[in-house]
Amino acid sequence: MLYKLESLRGVAACLVVLIHSAYNFGVEPILFVSNSYLFVDFFFILSGFLMCYAYEDKIHSGFKFYTYIALRLGRIYPLHIFVLLLWIPYILIRQYLYQTGFGGVEQLDKNNIYTFISNIFLVQSLGLHNSLSWNFPSWSISTEFFAYICFFILTVTLDKAKKIYVPLIIIAGCYVFLQQLNRSGLDITYDFGSIRCIGAFYIGVLSFRIKQNVRSTNLTISSVNILEIMVLIAIIVGVTMAEQHYGYLYFSLFSFACAILIFSNQKNGVLGQFLSFKLMRNIGMWSYSIYLLHSIILGGITNILEYVFNIDPNIPQGIIAIIINSSVLIITIILSKYSYQLIEKKYRDIIKLKVRKTTHSHN
Repeated sequence: MLYKLESLRGVAACLVVLIHSAYNFGVEPILFVSNSYLFVDFFFILSGFLMCYAYEDKIHSGFKFYTYIALRLGRIYPLHIFVLLLWIPYILIRQYLYQTGFGGVEQLDKNNIYTFISNIFLVQSLGLHNSLSWNFPSWSISTEFFAYICFFILTVTLDKAKKIYVPLIIIAGCYVFLQQLNRSGLDITYDFGSIRCIGAFYIGVLSFRIKQNVRSTNLTISSVNILEIMVLIAIIVGVTMAEQHYGYLYFSLFSFACAILIFSNQKNGVLGQFLSFKLMRNIGMWSYSIYLLHSIILGGITNILEYVFNIDPNIPQGIIAIIINSSVLIITIILSKYSYQLIEKKYRDIIKLKVRKTTHSHN
């Protein structure tokens, strides 16, 4: 069940890489790509679904908060710190080049000691700052860690009975609040990103509970094929039209939840088989590394192309943009393979082992 969802996460991570590229094919943006920031909300929804799958029953059975939070930190923190440290020389070099008149903009107004400390403690997106800083995609890691804490607390208190209405109330409250901000879309990060995350996270929780109560074992392969194609079309339409009206934003989120429900089915249609390919499963496995590494890779390549080869990111580049973006994506995926092996998986397993030893010694 989980490998197709992991592959979907890999696809979403690659789309986020593309939206952050400064190089465009033409003057008018491709709306699906320019609105692909919404795939961060897909991450949040999937996270809520998987957290229910992995931890809800354990928490109800007396799983300790220390063990729970240590395991979650072991999953997200080592790579976060590693990439954050990579940003120090990158920012200092860019600041030096700016001060010596080579080009660029002031770096230390946003990327300073204060914001660095908040990034270390994963609180950079809890309304402390007026902008993103350092490894800017990590804003979502900050909010997701906050969501992990909320999930544990709510699971042992208000959401103890695992009813449908609790996530519904949370979802409604979050999105009513966000809509009252009167932003043009849902690209809300450093100020109220935690509310955005909690709302989407509990869509995932709701989706998991729906799955538990709805049997899909009688679906034929033809039915699965139709559902997979329908949800793909729904996602493309919803994301493409997302900035036109809030209704399309909510339709996108609904489509993401449907995709998770459909692709968590054991049966495979054509798209499910595609997600089962070894390459897709690997990209899914490396997706967290892809997400955290891509901004510094993009930044470095963009700086080289602009200042060494005079390829202006502010001018549409046609086929050159496709070549650049494809190359960036390939480089990011390759480097993510090694960061997964050498940092992410290695230290996750070390922390997991230490947590198990500590738990056994207390027992």
